[in-house]
Amino acid sequence: MSSPTSSDSWPDPSGPPPQLPTGPLPPPPTAPSYPAGGYRAAPLPPGNLPPPGYGGFPTPPGRSGLAVASMVVSIVSAATLVCGLCAGFFWFVSIAGGVVGLVLGAVARRRITESAESGGGMALTGIVVGAIAAGLGLLLGLLSVVFLGFFPFGAGA
Repeated sequence: MSSPTSSDSWPDPSGPPPQLPTGPLPPPPTAPSYPAGGYRAAPLPPGNLPPPGYGGFPTPPGRSGLAVASMVVSIVSAATLVCGLCAGFFWFVSIAGGVVGLVLGAVARRRITESAESGGGMALTGIVVGAIAAGLGLLLGLLSVVFLGFFPFGAGA
């Protein structure tokens, strides 16, 4: 095959540019027509419709805010206990937070069993972690008072 020359199909680049068509543009294509009555939904079999005035599907039960609060407070008190091991004086915060998390978890668990709310696992986590944090905080506090003579509120000698 031979390469095209200037006399074959390639326009001369030094010549005038090609002319674009002038005049009005052709009309755009039209959309397809629909039936005069419109389309109808397929009929449903009898017995599968909700009763008239029905508002839709029921919403799922909500999550208990007390359960979430119990879990968060208990985890924060456990984290404070870890900081108390380093600093030595956060054990009283860990005890208070653990007790609050434990109480919130117990109240949340009672409310969850009485209602349709979810979050029983979070309430149980708050109870367990709060009890562990309060117990270890109490142990750390006793050890720091007995062995180190440390009183966080300045009451010691």
